[in-house]
Amino acid sequence: MPHRFPRPARGDSAYRRNGVAALLVGVLAPVLGGCASGFDSPVQEPYTPGVGTNDRGGDVYALNLVIVTDGEGSGTLVATLLNKAAADDTLVGVAVEAEDGRVIESSLPNKVPLPPEQLVQLHELSAVGVSGDDLRPGFFETVTLQFERADDVKLKVPTETDENAYADVEIT
Repeated sequence: MPHRFPRPARGDSAYRRNGVAALLVGVLAPVLGGCASGFDSPVQEPYTPGVGTNDRGGDVYALNLVIVTDGEGSGTLVATLLNKAAADDTLVGVAVEAEDGRVIESSLPNKVPLPPEQLVQLHELSAVGVSGDDLRPGFFETVTLQFERADDVKLKVPTETDENAYADVEIT
């Protein structure tokens, strides 16, 4: 039975066009499909959906930092720390500044040991108290974590009210 549409002959221009189209599809498909998968692609970055601020740049990772406030000028720094170095480290200090640069009072009651590769919930071991008239929900404060061995970690940290997910956080 004859074909309804005759196949192009080998030397025919339609045959060449089909060949070029197939070649282009074969070459361009992986190139265009891999646009978001290079080494510097944002899809290769860790993403943690949450309110807090994260820093994974040094020997100590500071994860999900939030200042939880009662709305009356007192608050607690909530954070998870992870020592990625091979040796023990210690959190020795915390400094807090308001957006306008004014210092907000903060207190670290005890030094916090940071064993390698173990998550440490800061607010459970040694609650960092934060207080000041400038401490208001919805604003960002600059928090600097100071360590015995690792470099300081400085981040802009959101201030949240002690409601919903943070209702169980004890304000110090």
